[in-house]
Amino acid sequence: MRNPLDDPTNRTKAKGGVVSEELKPCPFCGDTAYVEENVRIFNKHRDDERDYGVRCENNECFCALGIDETTDFYGDMVYEFNTEEDAIKAWNTRSTQGEGESE
Repeated sequence: MRNPLDDPTNRTKAKGGVVSEELKPCPFCGDTAYVEENVRIFNKHRDDERDYGVRCENNECFCALGIDETTDFYGDMVYEFNTEEDAIKAWNTRSTQGEGESE
């Protein structure tokens, strides 16, 4: 059975993700990325609480930041960032280690 989340347009709608012009391309494959919004629905104490992560659009790349595919005690996925802005800032941060160094 084909997973509807394999199609980026469905995945974006199903996960509440928003394609953002502010995101840098994926550091591994160069494809576009999008912010994924996670709404917790099963934990009545945290109902409608939102958190965020970033995922590469390329289904063969599997690059993501702040997204854990496991669930909490209530069955809700938990993402790392509290705001979309924090997720974007973390994704856009690139290591400069080794840049400008000569051997």
